[in-house]
Amino acid sequence: HTVQGQIEALFERVKQEQGGLDILVNNAWGGYEERDGPFQGPFWKWSLSRWDKMLRAGVWSHMATSYFAVPLMLPQHHAGKSLPSPRLIINTTLDVGEYRGGWLFYWTSKGTINQMTFGMAQELGRHRVAVIGLAPGWMRTEAVMANKRPHKRPVGEGLKESESVEYAGRAVVALATDPDVMNKTGRILHTRD
Repeated sequence: HTVQGQIEALFERVKQEQGGLDILVNNAWGGYEERDGPFQGPFWKWSLSRWDKMLRAGVWSHMATSYFAVPLMLPQHHAGKSLPSPRLIINTTLDVGEYRGGWLFYWTSKGTINQMTFGMAQELGRHRVAVIGLAPGWMRTEAVMANKRPHKRPVGEGLKESESVEYAGRAVVALATDPDVMNKTGRILHTRD
């Protein structure tokens, strides 16, 4: 999701095979794969390449993927089909709230995704496309489980507070089947909600 040509080719394939698109979940992210430098503390001690990866694989990929997906979600691409209305875009994010220090690159990236979610909701509402930010908690992704030392915690510590990827998936299903989902567009919702 960081290569424009590959994103464009994916949605051209979706267009050819499906004719349209009903649901998009933007869940790409970067910056965790880098092991040099701290992941917490003053921003000037972080690696700028980590910041670049958060922007490229997080913020940029959400926007670029939506850019190519949205035309397939508009009514003209559903001609002759039963139109599931509304269509849905979910941007996984963090409900950033007030900045408390130590994570400026991460906080800024997620805050940008939140503003993008709000802006997309404003522009797509008249087309009956709901755009929601979904804020899961700390997730047991494949990378977390392979490393088991996120944020330099001892092996296993903190995993009991983490969420499975299936839990976030259940939230996506709940939103996709919610007849009042347009009333939630533009909001940041927690998975548990």
